[in-house]
Amino acid sequence: MGAWVVKSILSQVPDLEIVVLDIDSSVLDLNSDDSRPNISGVLANKDTGEAEGVEADSFQGFDVIALCVPIASVNDVARTYFPKLRAGTLVFDICSTKEAPIAGMLEHSAGRLSVIGTHPLFGVGVNLVGQTVVICPTDTSEESHLAWIESVFRDRGALITIEPVKPEATREQYLDLAREHDVMVSITQGLAHFVHYSLLRTLATEKISLRSVLRYQTPIFRQLIIFSARVISLTDGSGAELYASIQHGLARPELRESLIDSAHALESAASEGGSPERLIAFIEGTARSFRPADVEYLKLLSRIAISSANEPDVILADAQLNERLCGVEIITESYSEIEIGFVREVTHDSISFENCLLNRVEPNGKRLYQLVSDEPARKRAAELGFSGNPSRPRTLHRRHLRVLPPEETEAWLLEYLRHPRFDLTVIANERVQPPVLAECLESSIPEILTAMVTETYQAGDGFRITIAFECLDIYVAVPRAREYVTGLGYRVVV
Repeated sequence: MGAWVVKSILSQVPDLEIVVLDIDSSVLDLNSDDSRPNISGVLANKDTGEAEGVEADSFQGFDVIALCVPIASVNDVARTYFPKLRAGTLVFDICSTKEAPIAGMLEHSAGRLSVIGTHPLFGVGVNLVGQTVVICPTDTSEESHLAWIESVFRDRGALITIEPVKPEATREQYLDLAREHDVMVSITQGLAHFVHYSLLRTLATEKISLRSVLRYQTPIFRQLIIFSARVISLTDGSGAELYASIQHGLARPELRESLIDSAHALESAASEGGSPERLIAFIEGTARSFRPADVEYLKLLSRIAISSANEPDVILADAQLNERLCGVEIITESYSEIEIGFVREVTHDSISFENCLLNRVEPNGKRLYQLVSDEPARKRAAELGFSGNPSRPRTLHRRHLRVLPPEETEAWLLEYLRHPRFDLTVIANERVQPPVLAECLESSIPEILTAMVTETYQAGDGFRITIAFECLDIYVAVPRAREYVTGLGYRVVV
C-alpha cells in the first residue's frame, strides 16, 4: 500500500526527497523508477518493521518519511530511526488505527519532528475521486506539512476528514482526535467486515455457492454480496493478516457483541413463536432511531449506487435490443483484451457476443484494428491481413468481463481503429451550403466519423463539392453517403 500511495500521489512533488518504509517488496521498484528520482523505497522486516540492510543514519537526508509498517511495529521503528532524522522532518504513517501509532511516533520524535497520522480508507489501485482520507494532526505538526498532505490528496479528488483543533490544544486533546478516529473505524471497517464475513460464513456453512445465489439477486443483496466478496478477495498473503489486525485492533470490540445481541433480538422477533406486531415494532423502532434527513440522504445515495451497479446490465440490454455496437474488456490472470461487437443474449452468468473487431500487426510491431459489420466485410478485411475471433456468437463469462460505457467504446475506436478515408464529389444546386451538407452527412450516418469540405467551385447553375470522409467501415459508409446525397436531389460524380 505504501509504495502505491507514494508512487501515485506523493510523487507529484519533485522538490522533496521522500522515502517509504514498507513490508511489501514492491517498494523496491521505486529505486529503479527514473521518472521519480526523488523517491526511495526501503523494504521493512515483516515482523519487526525495521529496514533490511539499511543503516539508520541513511535516513538523515530525506524531507519526508512514510511509515507503511504493521501497527505493532511503529513504536519500535520510531525508537530506532527517529533520533537519527534531522529536525523538522515530516513523518507520517498510514495505519488503520491512529492512537497507538501516533503516540509511538510522538514519544520518539522528542518534539523535533513534524508528526502526522493519516489513514487512506481505500485499497491499492482505487481511483481516489470520492475516497476518504483521514488526517490526524498532532501538537508537533507543522502547518505547511499539514497543508501539503491535505492538498496532495484533495487535488486528486479525495474527501478529507480532519477535525478542527484550537491552536492552544494540548497533546492529549490531539490524541483524543486519534481515539475518535479509532472508534469510528471500529464501525466503518471492523463492524462492516464482521458483517461481511458472517454472511459469507453462513453461505459456506449452508453450502450455498455465490454463483447460484446471484441468480436470485435483489439490488440490495447484490451490493452486499459484491462488497463481501471484495473483503475475501485476498491478493496476497498479507490480506488475511490485514483484516485480522483490524478486528484485533478495534477501539471498541464490544461493538461486535452489540451487533450479535441485535441479531439475536431480530431473530427472536422474526421466529415462529414471535408475533408479527413484535417484528414490526422492531423494524419501525430501528428506523426511528436515526434522523429522517440522514435516512433520506442515504436513500438517495443508495439509488445512485444501485443505478451505478446496474449500469453494465443497462448497457448490455440497450446494445442487444437496439443492435448497437458494444465494447467489452475480457480479463484473465495473464492478459486483457478489448472486443467490439454485438450482444446477442444476456444472462446472469454470461453473454452471447459476436465480435466485429479484427486486427493485424504491422512490421513495426504496431497493431491496427478494423471494424467489420458482416461476413463480406470480414472477408475483404481478411484479404488485407486482418484476423480475429470468428464472427459467429460465442459465450463470454461475465466474471471475466468488464462492459465498457458507450463513451469509452467510442473513444477506444477513435484512438485505435484503422479509419478508411474516401472522397465524395457531388453536383448540387446553388442553394446548398457545403459545410452544412458535410455536417448532415457526418451526423446522419453512424459509420462516418468526420466529414470535411475540401473543394468547392461554381459549375453551371450549381456547385461542384468534394467532401473528404473518415469512416469506420468504408463498404457501408460510401453507399450510404451516395444514397443520402442522391436523396437530396444531387448528382454523384463517379
